[in-house]
Amino acid sequence: MSPATRCSRTRPRSATPRIPVPNPNTGIVWDVDPVTSNNTATATTTVKAQSDLSLAKSGPSSAQYSTTNQQSIVSYTLSFSNAGPSNAAGVMIVDTLPKGFTLDSWSIAAPYTVNDVTVTATTLNGVTTVKFTLKNPLGAANQCATSFPTSGVITLKAVVPIKHPIVTVINSATISTTNCLADPNLANNTATASTFIVAPGTNPQTAYPAASEVSDIQGGSVLFYPIYTSDAVNPNKQNTRINMTNVSTTENVCVHLFAIDGATCSVLDMFVCLTPNQTISLLASDLDPGNSGYMVAVAVDCATGLPRAYNCLIGDEYVKFTSGHAANLGAEAIQALMMFPARSDPNATFTSLKFDGMSYNRLPRVLAVDNIQSISENNQTMLVLNRVGGNFMTSAAQIGNITGLVYDDTEIGYSFTSNQGVCQSRNVLSNTFPRTLTPFNRVIPASRTGWMKLWRVDDGALFGVQINYNPNTNSQNGAFNQGHNLHALTLTDKAEIIVPVFVPTCN
Repeated sequence: MSPATRCSRTRPRSATPRIPVPNPNTGIVWDVDPVTSNNTATATTTVKAQSDLSLAKSGPSSAQYSTTNQQSIVSYTLSFSNAGPSNAAGVMIVDTLPKGFTLDSWSIAAPYTVNDVTVTATTLNGVTTVKFTLKNPLGAANQCATSFPTSGVITLKAVVPIKHPIVTVINSATISTTNCLADPNLANNTATASTFIVAPGTNPQTAYPAASEVSDIQGGSVLFYPIYTSDAVNPNKQNTRINMTNVSTTENVCVHLFAIDGATCSVLDMFVCLTPNQTISLLASDLDPGNSGYMVAVAVDCATGLPRAYNCLIGDEYVKFTSGHAANLGAEAIQALMMFPARSDPNATFTSLKFDGMSYNRLPRVLAVDNIQSISENNQTMLVLNRVGGNFMTSAAQIGNITGLVYDDTEIGYSFTSNQGVCQSRNVLSNTFPRTLTPFNRVIPASRTGWMKLWRVDDGALFGVQINYNPNTNSQNGAFNQGHNLHALTLTDKAEIIVPVFVPTCN
């Protein structure tokens, strides 16, 4: 059989029996068959080829992401072989790179040469797939005669994207053949290699992982500022200073900034652009004078305006109210978990930010208000709630129905409900809100404390702030002012925001 694989072969066999026939005149026996039509027979035998292919892959356990000045190249090794019994025709190895990675180069070890392989690389939605097709069959060791190698090694080099999230990525590959019979052991036809991506100058032990969930103490690709406000007449008494910093030492970043009016849910937007290590401050009285709400900052590609992975933004704010409430609040930082977290189509006019634990971090579902002071001692605790959702091309989503529990310091809980038909609610805790069957001033009487947890009746994400003001801080040693972001007790993967896509107008 030829060393090349054939699915079937027909082998005809014929014979003419020697039958003695006497001649009556001469008596000589002639070796002639008077009927030859039945002297030939044909048998068809179908020979089907089957090969047991295997594939192994290796790669680095960790790698740094690239910078503008220095590419980071990772090498993956693909070792393939054929255990027979037949040669394998049409062998193809398909390698799927991690999202955002691009092919740098490849090579194949002897006895193969680059002329023995056809290579194609395609990219769809940010994922590059590399196909290696052997031009000749992959040999089997038990063939009677073969000139084909029975194994080989391919080395593939790929470029790690700039600002890739600090996550583990998986490079996977498969091997297949066009032989008639299926591979008897498909378990070894797939191989993977896992690599933990870190920032330059860090290692897996010191890197801040992207999957660490939303927090106001990390960097992110999306920043959520929980409150902004200003008094158009007297901004000296009521105003907000929004601060943002690019902690990258090598990369510029463009930021799409959205300001959402807490009462009407209308949306304003603008771009700010930061150079490496740059920090900026913006006053609410300059951006949206006389209004209150929250802000969302989204890192975007400077060429397309599409949201990008750039977990190097940090921020905070200083806010003050005419009422005396004031606080320094950290911006809630949300990390991207993949490259191109919100589509890669450069012609898109809008896209969705999905906070589902796959594209971006998940967001808070149940919030907690820690250590509520008694209103009977002149404490005025302002509670700010923000709904995360909506279509920022038109308007943000309303908070809707919420429910929760207020606990006194003897662990007794008092339930409440409220319908908040706004995008941002601001309430000073009192007998009016939260409205419990036992009045709030009796749930937490003088010299006592309590706490509260709350959530939307329908699944959805909330951010919140508590700011306490007590006018007696100069005369009472137990009176304090300040505030902080609310604690997140549980998370949800249902939050989503639709944002418009424009090419940034700043340089």
